[in-house]
Amino acid sequence: PMQLHGQVFRGPDGRATRLLGLVIDMNAQVEAAAKIEQQAREQQLTIERLDMATQAAGIGIWDFNLLTGQLSGDTHMARVFQQRDKNKFPDAQSFIKSVIHPDDVALFERTIAKGIKYGNSVEHQYRSVEPDGSIHYAQLTGKIFRDESGRPVRMLSITVDNTRLIEAAAKIEQQARDQQGIIDRVKLAVEAAGISIWEWDLPSNKVVVDERMVSPALYQKFGDSMAADSFVEQVLPADRPAFAAVMRDAVKHHEHVSHRYRVQKANGGCSHLQLHGRILRDAAGKAQRIMGVTWDITEQALAAAEIAR
Repeated sequence: PMQLHGQVFRGPDGRATRLLGLVIDMNAQVEAAAKIEQQAREQQLTIERLDMATQAAGIGIWDFNLLTGQLSGDTHMARVFQQRDKNKFPDAQSFIKSVIHPDDVALFERTIAKGIKYGNSVEHQYRSVEPDGSIHYAQLTGKIFRDESGRPVRMLSITVDNTRLIEAAAKIEQQARDQQGIIDRVKLAVEAAGISIWEWDLPSNKVVVDERMVSPALYQKFGDSMAADSFVEQVLPADRPAFAAVMRDAVKHHEHVSHRYRVQKANGGCSHLQLHGRILRDAAGKAQRIMGVTWDITEQALAAAEIAR
């Protein structure tokens, strides 16, 4: 493209007699303008993408002029604090009084003041009080800018609403406490009833037991995990064939197993035990584990034997 500039000269009667002109090659200027326009479009696209990302993530961006005390934020900052019709506060104190939970104000002010005085960045989590009275949790991350003399002049920060994350963590923590409470109560009931809990991992042929399940000597030797053969050796020799047959049949054909058997005691006597277990299988139907409980029924067995005599 070419750019023409000219001047028309006229005679005494006003008639045009001469045209003096200048023609300029505008290629470089047009290309530069096109490049600037493209850069502007790309920058606008980047801004829009950033705007969408911050909106989706619940992030507010704000700018604190440390010389004037004025605090201004984007529309998402207003949204974070449920003040959709505002994106400016007269000063930082107005923000603190209208947004931050009273119990968090002192620590907030100390943290920001320390960051401005000594550092180049600041991070702080605090609670905010929304117009409807609800409590939200916000995470602030800021960068302090200084002039050539080192004087702080500006703090540019982002604020993230962490309320859902904090509430979810608190809920999980409460659920964990509730579950532990249930486990403790079940454990207490199991101990009071003399019930032992065990697990037999079939692929590894390992049995995990509690201390009441096996003899003190066996527990001292192997702890709470032992080979299944060592576990079965507790069973009286006369009862082992039946014990093994019942377990093999349950693993092969059933979902549950129930069996009574005797174990050798350290003093030479024996105890009568009742076993109940459930066979757990994989998607192909292959048995993987047996989860079971066992309790001492010696008194009942002896009483029944006495009645039978």
